[in-house]
Amino acid sequence: MGVLGAVLLVVAIASTVALLRGRRLARARQRRQLAEATARVESITRIRTELEERQAEVRARYVVTSSPPRARVLPPSLQAIDAEARRLEALDTLVYDPMVWEGPPACM
Repeated sequence: MGVLGAVLLVVAIASTVALLRGRRLARARQRRQLAEATARVESITRIRTELEERQAEVRARYVVTSSPPRARVLPPSLQAIDAEARRLEALDTLVYDPMVWEGPPACM
């Protein structure tokens, strides 16, 4: 095998080692990017949940402080109907509206 063969063998081994190292670094980079993306999604989900809870608290405080206590002036036979009507009214309002908290989608 002469000097040229030995040099080619060393170059081939070095090239293979560099290729394997590059692949390992690429996989590590992909795992790191996936972990960062997962952390961002968890953070966004946590923030969204907190916003929904805050909005629900604000709406509950608003209902308690702004609306007159209708159930107290109604006869006992109509209090149950009034309570059901209030529950149905609450179902019609959105607790979380992405357009309010996050703005329009990026594609618009």
